[in-house]
Amino acid sequence: MSKSFPAPSKTFFILFFLHLFLSLGLRLTGQLEQRIFNEILIYGALAYSMIGSQWNYAPSYLKASSILFFLYLLSIYTHQDFSNNGLSASEALEWGTTLFTFFSSWGLLSNSTKQPILRLCCRTIYYGGLWLTALVPLLGIGYGIVSGGHALSADLILAVFQTNPGEALSYLREQPLFLWALSLLGIFAISILVISLSRKMLKAAPIQKPSIILILMALLALNMKSTLPRIKIFYLANTITSARTSLKAYEQYKIMKEIRLNRLSALPPLSIDSRARGTYVLVIGESASRDHMHVYGYDRQTTPWMDKMAVCKGTTIFSYPYANDCQTILSLTYALSEKNQYNQVPLEDAYSIIDLSKAAGYDTYWISNQAGFSASDTPITIISSTAAHHTWVNGRGASPSDSTYPEGKLIAELPDNVDRPSFIVIHLMGSHSRYADRYPKSYSLFSGRGKFVDAYDNSVRYVDSVLQGIFEKVQNYSNFQGFLYLPDHGEDPESGNAHSPDKFTFQMVRIPFLVYLSPTAIARRPEIQKELQKHKDLPWTNDLAYNLLISLLGIQNAPYEERQFDLTSPTYQLNWEKAKTQHGTKTLSEKTEPHSHIK
Repeated sequence: MSKSFPAPSKTFFILFFLHLFLSLGLRLTGQLEQRIFNEILIYGALAYSMIGSQWNYAPSYLKASSILFFLYLLSIYTHQDFSNNGLSASEALEWGTTLFTFFSSWGLLSNSTKQPILRLCCRTIYYGGLWLTALVPLLGIGYGIVSGGHALSADLILAVFQTNPGEALSYLREQPLFLWALSLLGIFAISILVISLSRKMLKAAPIQKPSIILILMALLALNMKSTLPRIKIFYLANTITSARTSLKAYEQYKIMKEIRLNRLSALPPLSIDSRARGTYVLVIGESASRDHMHVYGYDRQTTPWMDKMAVCKGTTIFSYPYANDCQTILSLTYALSEKNQYNQVPLEDAYSIIDLSKAAGYDTYWISNQAGFSASDTPITIISSTAAHHTWVNGRGASPSDSTYPEGKLIAELPDNVDRPSFIVIHLMGSHSRYADRYPKSYSLFSGRGKFVDAYDNSVRYVDSVLQGIFEKVQNYSNFQGFLYLPDHGEDPESGNAHSPDKFTFQMVRIPFLVYLSPTAIARRPEIQKELQKHKDLPWTNDLAYNLLISLLGIQNAPYEERQFDLTSPTYQLNWEKAKTQHGTKTLSEKTEPHSHIK
């Protein structure tokens, strides 16, 4: 004669199979099923049911676990791109289950010990662990709401490390503070709810044998240990690991600086082609989108000076230039060194254009309106420090007020004249957000398209005037040879997303690129101008600036030349099939071009 199971046994099996089928259902409906491990589903359902049995399936235990499971699932579904962020819904549920069951076990253990100190320690771990278990998905939900449903990326973490207080303040001033406040309020409210349920759980916790609880906790710990080596499936850990790898590479680049310079000095001496000797000026723009430039077909007159330059004999304005990344440090690290998206040169071994031009005999200048440092030394800091003369008009302190330093005053920082071959790099703040901080009130020329677009267009118009001022001064240098305007990346002001990598659009990497050669330079090397004009309608990414500058500056015996990536070479061969951005993770094509009609 069959006997029915006692109530706790029925509950055990009900919880076990409900949890298991929920996980399997999420796995089958998800798009990342290849990343989930089957055994984790069984372990999660078993652990949840067994620990639940020790709690006598108290209502507070079931409520708390249900809320946490819901939060973990919601943290995935609040991201539009959750299917591509490296963590599936079923994985989120299983990690939430593992953490909840492990930390709730400490509450059982605290009620089962008579030692006051041990009980206090157990309860501290219990409350703190459950709060952290709830905080993880809450942060994910909050970020998902504020970011518009985008996943946290390693690039964004890098941006935080490489941002100074002034930039951070400008960024926050542009963000929807209501959503930030709502997210923080939600985190606070749900944290209070979780703590309240944790207290109710503890009051309802039965006294169990410590040995049984410890055995279950040991099994949970072993399960966690077995899955930790495979934690690359866990999106947040994978993201942080990726960011740490990049930061370590930057640190290694700094450490290897002297080794690179010593290695360079041991190579055959570099020299300057006699036909190229003179002064060259590279202006590095900031957050400049060609989609908002009149010279590229934009309907607002934002570039009167560039419009005039476009018809000059020595000017080449390229039709399809792109940034190699939508963040300053990542983009310029490649643009100014021999490392690019298409070669296998380790970053730590990559010479910079400053290294080579200085070694060849150029007097090198770095004049910057960007902040001098952040929480982390970057390759740009290392590259610029190699210059013989460097000026940071914002100083090294990077206080918030520094970020509004008038760009036009940079012109006064330029040398009045140079009497030897020189390579001068000027790094602008350009159109970096907050856009309204980037121009004087007299340049508030546009209105009617929203505060972001209007302010951005005003900043583009002001930068155009700054470029004009710089050009008019340097063209009078004795033996002036060339002028280049090359931004680090583009911008997407319409969406309000600026150039955030976790909200990537191709507008964030569509940049302008202008090269001007003086009549003297063209007379000495007419083939350079000919090849630039020949290639101006081909795609080009700014990580190839190093290759172009080697040729323009006439540096001979350069240790690593890739002529197929040099715009002045007849063998230049980058095309739409090969062109990449975001450090090789995204493919460019003519479909990424809304318009590009040089006036």
